[in-house]
Amino acid sequence: MFASLRLGLAARLIRSPLSFALLRVGPLGTPITLARRTFLTSVHVNNLAGSKAAEKTGKKDKKLTKKPARQSAVAKKTKKSTKRAVAKKKPVKSKPKQEEGPKIDKKLLKPPKRPASAYVKWHAEHVRHNVKPKSLHELAAATREIAAIWHELPGDVKEGYQRRRKEEFSAWQKEYERWYNGLTREQLKAAEKLNKKKRTFSLHRPAEQPKRPPTSYIQFYMDFMRDHPGPLKFELSKEAAKAWKALPEPTRDEYKQRYARALEQHHKNLETYKRQFPSNAGAV
Repeated sequence: MFASLRLGLAARLIRSPLSFALLRVGPLGTPITLARRTFLTSVHVNNLAGSKAAEKTGKKDKKLTKKPARQSAVAKKTKKSTKRAVAKKKPVKSKPKQEEGPKIDKKLLKPPKRPASAYVKWHAEHVRHNVKPKSLHELAAATREIAAIWHELPGDVKEGYQRRRKEEFSAWQKEYERWYNGLTREQLKAAEKLNKKKRTFSLHRPAEQPKRPPTSYIQFYMDFMRDHPGPLKFELSKEAAKAWKALPEPTRDEYKQRYARALEQHHKNLETYKRQFPSNAGAV
């Protein structure tokens, strides 16, 4: 009886269009409900999907918001490290200023001008203003022609220029000695410094200044080179060194005694020179 009632209810439900999608008869005649997607179930599913997506985006946003915090932490660390490095650096001590001495007049540092040679004097008087080459090739050709004319000049004309040059050179030597001996040690140093900058002249000691004598070996070397003339001086210098080592003791002592006597005389000459020129005594 109950079975027939169940079958009748099932038949009625099956005939209705709305219940067809919700009920299905099983093998024993029992109705089975099916979860089909309708406008009622889809809303629930969409809400779940939206909540999951929101959770994912929220996690991503948290990750994105955390990155600037890390960057700021790194920036803070770099600032701290730079501050420490600056703190560790020792302060640079300023060097004490050297006391400047009295200013030296640069006019005093300029030596007397050396006279030109006889050829240059003749060239300046007769050729310089007449020959005006337009190129280097013309200049080289003119120089060769002028040199040939100088060599073909009569002897008395050449001697006149050479004699005049000797007189001017001797006068220049005396003037140079007065200039050199009149400078102090500081002025001579300043003159040398000026010479290196401009490269205009080279200082040299006057002939009056006593020169240190050559050593015993240099005296032997000069005698050896005089007795053995030859073009290969480098090879001869080696032979001279060997000969000096093999020299007998009496002969070597003779050279040493000769040097000692010359050195003693040099010290005497040096003392007299310092008395004559006391301002230049420190530069000797």
